[in-house]
Amino acid sequence: MNNAQRRPISLTSARRAAGVGSRWRTSCSRRPYPLKQGAGAFTLLELLIALTIMAVMAALLVPAITGLSGRQARQAVDQVEDILTMYAYRDSTSVQPVALWGGGATEETGGWLGLHVLDRDPAFPDDPALWVPDRFSTVLDLPPYLTIIDVRVDGRRQVLQEFLITRQPSQPRPTIEVDLEGEGVATTVVLDPQALTARRVDASGPAQAHRLQIDLDRGGRDRENW
Repeated sequence: MNNAQRRPISLTSARRAAGVGSRWRTSCSRRPYPLKQGAGAFTLLELLIALTIMAVMAALLVPAITGLSGRQARQAVDQVEDILTMYAYRDSTSVQPVALWGGGATEETGGWLGLHVLDRDPAFPDDPALWVPDRFSTVLDLPPYLTIIDVRVDGRRQVLQEFLITRQPSQPRPTIEVDLEGEGVATTVVLDPQALTARRVDASGPAQAHRLQIDLDRGGRDRENW
C-alpha cells in the first residue's frame, strides 16, 4: 500500500484504539469513597456514652464546689468571732466609747459587721460627738452564702437593716448573740459580758469553751496562790 492509499488517523481514533478513553471515562464515573447513609448523625450508643461521662463529671465536681463554699463559710464565722473579740478588747481599753455596728443581708453580701467610736470632728470641736467608723479596724463583709439571720442584745432582737450596739456608761457590757446560717453552717457567735473572747455555739454540737474575767478582790480570792 502506497502513501496515497493511507487514510489519516485522528488523535481520537488513536486513543479509542488504545482503550485510553474508555478507561478514563470509567475511572471518572466511579466514586472513590462512597458516602454512607446517615454518616453525620450520632448513634444511640454514642449518646448514652456521652451522657454517662457527663453524669460522672457532675458527680465529681458538685461535691468539690459545695465543700469549697462550706470551708469559706466556716472561715467567715471565724472572722465574725474576731470582730466581736476586737469589740470586747476595744471596749475594755479604749478611752472613747466603742460600738458594734452592722446590718443584715443585702444583694451583694450576707451582712456586715464593724466597729464605731464616738468622736468629735477636730474641725468643729464645739459640735457634739458622732459615731464614726473606727480607723483601727475594717468592716467585715460576709459572703452571700453566710447570712446574719438574727442579732440579740441581752435577749432583745435588733433591727437587721442596721444596728448599733454599745455599752451604757457605768453599766456592764451586754450579752451579744449573732445567729449565722449558710452552706453547711448553722451557728451562734456569743460575746458574754465579762468574756475576753467570743465563743461559738453550733446548732449540732457542744458550746465552745471560753475564758471569763474574774474580779478576785470582789470574789474574796485576792489572797489565793495563783
